[in-house]
Amino acid sequence: MPALARIRVEVYIPDRPGDPSYRTTLDWIADEFTYLRAGGASTVEHIDGRYLSPRTGRSIHERVSLVYADFPADWSKRKERTEVLSDLEELKQFAEAVLWQEETILIVASPVFHITNR
Repeated sequence: MPALARIRVEVYIPDRPGDPSYRTTLDWIADEFTYLRAGGASTVEHIDGRYLSPRTGRSIHERVSLVYADFPADWSKRKERTEVLSDLEELKQFAEAVLWQEETILIVASPVFHITNR
């Protein structure tokens, strides 16, 4: 079976029900992935997590939402990988500016393959 190379991008946004900027950011990223890059995006909300604070060194228990998409790019091709990573750096700067009170916004990129029957 043939395999199509893709780059999976995941963005983790803290759940803050009292602050609409978090929901707006989550929705904006999902729309951005859907219309401009990947042709689709998935979200998983209210994921339970524990994180070590880089500022305090203490464990933080909080819920996050995840937006992910598989970009039509090949990780093994330097030019394609560099373009995706450059886009993600801009996305991270945007998210950190909007959600300025967060210690960090986690964005992950990794190679994946879609198995097809063609």
